[in-house]
Amino acid sequence: MPAGKMPDQRMEKAAAQRVTGRNQAVASKNSFCCLFIFPASLLRPLGGSLSDRFGARRIMYWTFWAMIVTSGILMMPQGHIIVEVTKEKSADGTIEVLPWHVNILMFTVLTILLGCAMGIGKAAVFKHIPEYFPTHVGSVGGLVGMLGALGGFFMLPIFGYAQ
Repeated sequence: MPAGKMPDQRMEKAAAQRVTGRNQAVASKNSFCCLFIFPASLLRPLGGSLSDRFGARRIMYWTFWAMIVTSGILMMPQGHIIVEVTKEKSADGTIEVLPWHVNILMFTVLTILLGCAMGIGKAAVFKHIPEYFPTHVGSVGGLVGMLGALGGFFMLPIFGYAQ
């Protein structure tokens, strides 16, 4: 065997271990991504049905407020507020107020709820197109779909660079 060469079995095993470790991290991130994308995509028919039943504007407002609440909770910084008090109230003169952190379960649930709200809200947006642009439904619908797809495409690299 030439110097510096490993037998094929050991080389394949080492390569498989490197790839497996990398793939587990990627698979974990992809599964969280799917927890958002599946509700956001698959709940459009429900959003259309709700828009037909209750009106597109009302559904858009409901989903918009749901998105504001879930996004607001997700973007709150982790930590706590420290308030200085007298030594009688606390031994070291400080009290921790509002300790806050988002654990993985809360993050997952909020992400799924955000995806659900976005999926339902998408259908309400498309229901408005014939009301506001009755002679250009196809072109405006295509434009709205294109802008949504571009936004979804560019969000992942932006989040990746923001780390």
